[in-house]
Amino acid sequence: MKSDIRNLTFLGIITAALLVGGYFLYIISKTLPIPGSKFVFMAPYLSIFMYIAISKTKKLWTMTIVSFIFGGIMFFINPFMTMSIFLSGVLADLITVVFIRNYGTERNISISASLYPVWSFIIGVGVTNYITGNYMYKLFGIKLFALLIFIIYILGFIGTKVGFKLKSRFIIYGKNKMN
Repeated sequence: MKSDIRNLTFLGIITAALLVGGYFLYIISKTLPIPGSKFVFMAPYLSIFMYIAISKTKKLWTMTIVSFIFGGIMFFINPFMTMSIFLSGVLADLITVVFIRNYGTERNISISASLYPVWSFIIGVGVTNYITGNYMYKLFGIKLFALLIFIIYILGFIGTKVGFKLKSRFIIYGKNKMN
């Protein structure tokens, strides 16, 4: 029980960091008039924090919990964004459960955390196109869409490596300060 409370508190802190830094990156990404630039900017950042959250808890469905907290806060700004955030976490975790099965290795954690920004992009485009009626991404076609997915995954994977380095900063003299 004590461990679950610690994990939820830690995931709440991760979510707060996602909100603060994410807002800053969102503002910066708005300066580029390129479709998908927001997701390209956010990919490493999202992966860093998802990696840290997963490596701390080592429990399946961690991305869903972070997304639920994150989406719940974002509901007051935009309910469509809440739906996108929550579905991104669920789908990334679902792919992890079906294909990767666990967070037993750093490789599994990196692959899983890199999926979150990809699903964030895919769901975000879907919500933009089909719910809000903004068809901007349809103008650029499937090739640009596929290229952006690839770029976002690679940047997300790089973000997990940064997350690993940040996590290692918390390990001092063989004692893990994150647990």
